[in-house]
Amino acid sequence: MNKARCFLLLAVLIVTALSVSLLYHKYQTNKALEIYSYEQVLAHAKKPKNLPLINELYRLGNQVRSFKDLKSSEVSDEEKRSVHILLSKICKDSCLPIRCRIDPGLGHACRLNCPAHKVKFCVTSLKPLTPITPASK
Repeated sequence: MNKARCFLLLAVLIVTALSVSLLYHKYQTNKALEIYSYEQVLAHAKKPKNLPLINELYRLGNQVRSFKDLKSSEVSDEEKRSVHILLSKICKDSCLPIRCRIDPGLGHACRLNCPAHKVKFCVTSLKPLTPITPASK
């Protein structure tokens, strides 16, 4: 191989390693964000059409809070298993990185209520919520 190809390969490897490292750091930082209340998340929802989805995420998330990161097959109670499966499907379909970035309320609802393995890329697109004052509404 000539020097140009070696340099190009090295540059691609460095950029890839840097990107992965930054993505991992962003994920770890956002995973440790504070737990926002239901009201704070609703106040930061940008699109009114996402409000029913946020409500449903909280309703289902509260029902499976203690075992949300388990696999559905590991949940013994049939009723709780069906709620867990429904929550997982909603998270998989609705908590996409672009939607989490556009609507911070939905993104944080996903982060707080969905199984962690369903929303990894959504979590990397989040920013901390800023307090809403009455004047900024």
